[in-house]
Amino acid sequence: MKAFNQFISERSDGRGLTVFDIDETLFKTTAKIKVMKDGKLIKSLTNQEFNEYKLKDGESFDFGEFRDAKHFRKTSTPIGKMIDKAKAIIKNAVAAGSKVIIITARSDFDDKKIFLQTFRDHGIDIDNVYVERAGKLNLGSSAKNKRILFHKYL
Repeated sequence: MKAFNQFISERSDGRGLTVFDIDETLFKTTAKIKVMKDGKLIKSLTNQEFNEYKLKDGESFDFGEFRDAKHFRKTSTPIGKMIDKAKAIIKNAVAAGSKVIIITARSDFDDKKIFLQTFRDHGIDIDNVYVERAGKLNLGSSAKNKRILFHKYL
């Protein structure tokens, strides 16, 4: 499954559903996934590089930067056009009774308040959006986990 920017669908009740991703859609991220072996850093991967990387014997992933809410708030750069689009869609969705969700490959953040405040800082009405964290599922690849969440809403 390729990365997605935005997904829009009409639900069976006639109301809409819009889905956004966080990384490289709403925000550019500097967070890296660390490849560890025997407690030592072997390599740091971008989220794109992670999608292609195959662990070697004895290696494991450390997703610490992707769980760090302060790191997210401090280093993530908003993608202006998508932030503006998200704000408009959320405003219209609330008025129409439609649903907006964000599906991210990330797991839980270490500080939910700081994570959500990042969206508020950029004018996104995050209180009317539900954030689905595909990383919590641990059922396989990020793409597989996201696909499961898509099916949940469709």
